[in-house]
Parts: sequence; C-alpha cells; structure tokens
Amino acid sequence: MPQPAAVAAEAPPPPPQPLPLRRHWYCEILEASARSVVADWRAKVEWLEALPQPPGYERHSDVCNAAAGRPDALERLRWLRSRGFPVSCRSAWAAARAGNVAALEYVLAEGVHMEEDLATLAAKEGRLEVLAMLHARSCPMDPMAVASQAAEGGHLAVLAWAVEALGVDVAAVPGLADQAASTGNVELVAWLRGRGCAWSEDTFLAVAESGCEEALELLVAGCCPMGENGEPYLAAARNSDPHTLHVLQRLGCPWGPAGRVFTAYLKCCWRGSALTEASAPHM
Repeated sequence: MPQPAAVAAEAPPPPPQPLPLRRHWYCEILEASARSVVADWRAKVEWLEALPQPPGYERHSDVCNAAAGRPDALERLRWLRSRGFPVSCRSAWAAARAGNVAALEYVLAEGVHMEEDLATLAAKEGRLEVLAMLHARSCPMDPMAVASQAAEGGHLAVLAWAVEALGVDVAAVPGLADQAASTGNVELVAWLRGRGCAWSEDTFLAVAESGCEEALELLVAGCCPMGENGEPYLAAARNSDPHTLHVLQRLGCPWGPAGRVFTAYLKCCWRGSALTEASAPHM
C-alpha cells in the first residue's frame, strides 16, 4: 500500500493560473462580444470580466459603442450600463447609423450631448425617423448639411423632409444636383430639377460615373451640358463599364480632343478593351 508521502509526490501539479491578456486584445474581444450576433453574448462578456484583467484596464465606452449598432441595442446597452460600461457620442452615432430610435433616445437620456454630426449622419444613412426624433428634441442641425448628406446618400424622402421641416431651399445648396446624380437615383435627380436645381457638366459626369443609363437619358432630354473634353467616357472607362461607354456614344457625348480619352486611359494603366469596343474615334 503506497505511503501518503508517495501519493502526494505523484499528485499532478495544480493548473497554472491564466495570465492577463494584453490590454488592447482584451478590449477588442470585449467589444466583439458586445456586438456578437449569437445569443450568449452576455455570457462571453461575463466570462471575460471574470478573467484576470490587464494592468491599467478600465471599462470603456467602446464596448457600448459596439453594442449600439445591433438591432437589440437598447437591451444590450441597459445590461452593459448596469455593469458599469459608459456610453459616449460614438454610441449615439452607432444607434443613429443603425436607425435605432429607442437606443438613441436611451443614450441621450444617459447624458450624451446632441451634436450636429448626429443629424448629418442620420441624413446620409437615410434614417428619417431618427432625424424626426432629433428635430423634436431640438438637436442642433445644419439644414444645408442635412440636405447635402441626404442627396449624397440618394435619399429622396429625407431630402423632402429637410425642405418641409427645416425650410431648405434645395436650389441654394451648392453641388446638390451633382451629389444626387452620383447616386444614379433618377427620381431624386428629376425631383431636384423640378425645384430649381441647375444641371451642369459636373452633373452629367457624376451620372456617367454612376453608370445609370436612365439618368443619362433624363439629363440629355433636359439639355444638360455634356462637356467637350470626353471626361464622361473616361469616368466610364475607369469603372470598366463598356455599357455606359456605348450609351454615351449613342447619346452623342463628345469624345474631346483627338486621342485624349484613350491616351489618358492608357497612362493610368487601365485596360483599353472597353474603349475599343465602344469604337472610340481617333485611336
């Protein structure tokens, strides 16, 4: 029969205690857990916080920022706040970008200051309900910036709201037609035209870059200047878009000075096959 001393000598050593993770790794894993799409995200956060914490670690708002963009952000934010994680302006931005009005209202109620950036971000993302809520709360807004971001995002409903609620004169916002044109949103381009927004060569170029045939036809029917330097062709070539090249040629867009478009295309090391298919003159 083995002696107690011998048994003790044969016993395995206790498992080593886990070493603290590096602080930036620890924080990144916490953030990933807070935004996780699986149902056990809470358990992951609890498990991580039970580990030895890195030296100098403090609960940071980045965890709530990560959670604020999820569809169930309100529930997550309340739980994280109960554990001491703070919210910040970035939490508000994430909720606004996601269009989560309830989560945004919660973050604001926690003391986060409303800034103009919230409204312009919501406009760019097309979050009309968020904009309406911010407006009702007297959030500071730059009407022209809201209109500009809405046009850049191709959001007609938001732009119409800015006209009605903020009194924006779309014809007075610089470059608005060009921003809308770059989205290829035909309805938006026509809507702005009907409200006095002038078209220019830049507008035509922006539509060529978008590759929207219907919008190009709309501009040509409305006598939009095409320019004389061939830039619309070059824009389509950059996108390797032979269809738009053919459309431009069909609509009578000038190629510009002899060989300019094709030469510029080759200088930038782009494939020339699309231009060749479009039968560019002066090759």
